[in-house]
Amino acid sequence: MNLSFDINTQEGDKVVVSLSSSYPYLKDIFPAQSKGFELVEVSIIRERIGPEKVEVFGKIANILISIAEDNPNTILFYFFRYC
Repeated sequence: MNLSFDINTQEGDKVVVSLSSSYPYLKDIFPAQSKGFELVEVSIIRERIGPEKVEVFGKIANILISIAEDNPNTILFYFFRYC
């Protein structure tokens, strides 16, 4: 699965959410494809730094829930990176 979508906020921020099943650094640890599951990494990228309204995270969550419901053999994962 390779998918990307944008969420534009009223404050002018843009949040890009990408889903990718290309994860070469995890294939040795978790060979999900061979077990009937697809392992999909979720990336959330913001154009600017600052507070974000809770509604934006609600939209992201609703979209990810819909994707998970439509793809029951998919495992979504996200690494939180704080810089």
